[in-house]
Amino acid sequence: MLLDQGEFDNIHPTNKRVVGERLYETALDTVYHEPARLSPYARGISRKEGTLVVALSAPVAVREAGDLLLEIAGEDGVFLPARAEVRGDTLILSHPQIAQPAAARYAWTDFAAVHLFGENGLPLAPFSL
Repeated sequence: MLLDQGEFDNIHPTNKRVVGERLYETALDTVYHEPARLSPYARGISRKEGTLVVALSAPVAVREAGDLLLEIAGEDGVFLPARAEVRGDTLILSHPQIAQPAAARYAWTDFAAVHLFGENGLPLAPFSL
């Protein structure tokens, strides 16, 4: 996961060392089935009392203030910025205009200044559920 390494005007990350280290960790996990340091990711989603609950693979925290890039939509498919509560390995998402949320997404744009990171320092992977 290199979401935190890009620049809005350059598709090529300037810090190549970080790119290499993260690709190495990914290869350890997916090719060699060895323990590796990976980004947290969304494991699933459920609806509970007007909210969407996103289960994550590992705890995350807000690293710095800013737009968390979390949105939810109702059955109409119109996405609105979500009110987000971060509880370890769970995100609780809601919006006052959406009584029955049906979908959630995170960091879906071409360039995103991300603020949610795992305990291992890696950014939460983008998702659309």
